[in-house]
Amino acid sequence: MDQLLQQAEAVLIAHKQEHVVSVIRRLDAPEREALCRQVLGADLDRLKGIMDQQRNISIQETHTIAPIGYLEWDRFGEEERDRYKELGWQKLQDGKVAALVVAGGQGSRLGHDGPKGTIDIGLPSGKSLFELQADRLASLSREAGAFIPWYIMTSPDNDAETRAFFQKAEFFGYPEQDCFFFQQHTMPAVDLNGKLLFASESELSFAPSGNGECFSSLRSTGAIEDMKRRGVEWVFYYNVDNALIQIADPGFVGVAADGHYPIATKVIERSNPDEKIGILCTKDGKPTVVEYTEIPQAMLEAREPDGTLTYHLGNISIHLFRLDFIDQHADNDLPYHLAMKKIDYVDDEGRQVTPAEPNAYKLERFIFDFFPLSEGMTVLKASREGEFAPVKNREGEDSPASARELVMRAEAAEVQRAAGNEPAFTFVNGPYLQWPTEQGMTMMWETSLPAIGKLEIYAADRIHSGERGNYALHEQPLLTVQSEGDARVRIQRLTVDGLEPETTYFYKAYADNGDGKKVEAGPYPFRTATRRGVPCSFVVTSETGGYSYFDQSGGGINKALFEGMRKYRPDFALFVGDMVDDGRRQEDWHTYLFAPGKELLTTTPFYSCLGNHEYNGSWYYDYSAYPSPGNYYSFDYGDAHFIALDSTDFIKDEHYPNGDGSIGPGHPQYDFLVRDLQEAAEAMDIKWRIVYIHYSPYVSGGYEVEALRQLVPVMEQYGVDVVFSSHTIVYERSHPLRGGKLDAGNGIVYVVAGGAGAMPSWQLPKREWHTSQSLAVPHFVQVTVAGNCLDLRAIDMEGRLFDSLKIRKSRDGSKQFM
Repeated sequence: MDQLLQQAEAVLIAHKQEHVVSVIRRLDAPEREALCRQVLGADLDRLKGIMDQQRNISIQETHTIAPIGYLEWDRFGEEERDRYKELGWQKLQDGKVAALVVAGGQGSRLGHDGPKGTIDIGLPSGKSLFELQADRLASLSREAGAFIPWYIMTSPDNDAETRAFFQKAEFFGYPEQDCFFFQQHTMPAVDLNGKLLFASESELSFAPSGNGECFSSLRSTGAIEDMKRRGVEWVFYYNVDNALIQIADPGFVGVAADGHYPIATKVIERSNPDEKIGILCTKDGKPTVVEYTEIPQAMLEAREPDGTLTYHLGNISIHLFRLDFIDQHADNDLPYHLAMKKIDYVDDEGRQVTPAEPNAYKLERFIFDFFPLSEGMTVLKASREGEFAPVKNREGEDSPASARELVMRAEAAEVQRAAGNEPAFTFVNGPYLQWPTEQGMTMMWETSLPAIGKLEIYAADRIHSGERGNYALHEQPLLTVQSEGDARVRIQRLTVDGLEPETTYFYKAYADNGDGKKVEAGPYPFRTATRRGVPCSFVVTSETGGYSYFDQSGGGINKALFEGMRKYRPDFALFVGDMVDDGRRQEDWHTYLFAPGKELLTTTPFYSCLGNHEYNGSWYYDYSAYPSPGNYYSFDYGDAHFIALDSTDFIKDEHYPNGDGSIGPGHPQYDFLVRDLQEAAEAMDIKWRIVYIHYSPYVSGGYEVEALRQLVPVMEQYGVDVVFSSHTIVYERSHPLRGGKLDAGNGIVYVVAGGAGAMPSWQLPKREWHTSQSLAVPHFVQVTVAGNCLDLRAIDMEGRLFDSLKIRKSRDGSKQFM
């Protein structure tokens, strides 16, 4: 015993863990011996080496990161999908596929006392995550005619409780002999100063060492040998907290088996740059996943010329590994990652402590660190719906409540399919117009199923009158545009060129899903952009989604405003942010924009800028055709130059992780604004300069005005005339302002167009010195630009004019405001 104690103390002192020595010396003999053996078995030399190596690693400095190639299920034709499914079913029927669930976590973070897999997310059935997965495995096994072996990886903390849960439920009707439980490995937990933590007064704290220990745990527990005995070839790997997991999906199994690699993974499109999921990409030419916490912000936000994220493939921990690969690499010495966690512990005085903030480092290996050991991997992109419903937070996003909603929605769709009611092939959103030019237009639409798109453009003949105004379209199309290649997508973006300026045409949109289903829409009229010297008109609104939940009329405010704008027959519309309630939710774009705005948007192109309610979600870029980077840009229309800015990119706040709080030289968007205004100032034929941005530099109440006013000197220097904004849900027009003072000869007018969110019942701040007119009613602003004249009118949802402004410019650039 004395020799054991001396060895333990020597190791602890060498690693500056004297606090453990103090604990050992006050324990009685049995507990002292147990703790000494625990210390000597912890391999503190290795622990120190791992921590020293892993601290402050930067992938940007040491590795080359690049996008990875992938397949997309929705782009496969029906024949190709059937082939993959048939191959997958054959593997299942032959007993070549096993399922492996990583279930070592506890539900304490979710307010649940027990293993995470035992959580009931609130479904009417009351089923736990484990039972949902057992049901799916049983259904799949029945159809395959062979039970799929299920390997359940637990942790020392929840192994006994997990086994008891299964036994009490009689394994949910699944054969007990086909359920194989095994524990993952652990590593000592240390505080932020590197000191060992105690789980009790006489035990060190050990934490599960991550899903990357899975293969070695399979080896040490005999699970690999069990798989070999059963004749397994592929292991389907998943996390227990995905309530929508499609275990051993036959199509995915078929794609993996048809590929040339020992690893396949299923990914989804990331919803926005700051979504907290890992990114599948290549590192030094090898496939890997980079955690969102480890990749530089510039890479997270990088976009392609079409506005889509460069690193857009999100890891959802759904993988297939060939068993021979697992067997070959089970004992590989993978790198460890440091993770800051909240870990309960017992302090030096024996008191149990539950920290409110992360207090410790947990050493973890990740399953995706096996990826670079393969020359390549099969990557299959799937739809988020029906595949991914994570349960990670107690409430809000990725919570039991959000997962429950997704599961119930998927189950309802499955009932419809089982009843023979296949999803109708229809236009979901659009068609609608984007990015008008003097010679062309971009038409976009979304269909319920992936399809190939086609566009027909028709010349218009003038007639006396008719339901399409005083135009009639030709019988034969003037030209036809079709989507490139055979790829089928849900969101189409087709551009037509070679037209005449300020000329009316008609268009028809067609979609063919390749399975015998076709739809068409139109004809709809559209007009190409006007040239210099030709008057134009546009409308401005906002907040069609940001505050629409206060609308008790079931969307009546949005409908009334869209219809009111349409009656003015504008050349285009500007939306100054908060078009939706949550831009990360795809359905919001239909509810708040495309459905109520259908009549306007089929014939009138629109531009927009990001508001806070868009959350910089990927759907904003998917549904638009603005030039890269997409969140700020400029364009000319008639005699005016327009600049769209992204104010959330300037503001440092937990709600706007895209912003860094800096506004000034060196910031990409600031430099763009300066460069763009300089070029516009040099163009002598541009008479008006108009900026639109969600947060306003001047508004009563002053929300974020200090930050945004850093842009004002640049706008004043280069002759900006009008700034449109929103966020504060009112209509508010400033006096002409320059240098922080009234300037009736050369000032900028700031117009807050709170649009659909302007609610009279809200307690709004009093008008400030710079405010000329203000009214809290739902509204839009109609603007006409004709040479040296700009007329602005504010109109409420009933069509009543409640404010107007005329600006007249002299040859020397001075202005009159009337």
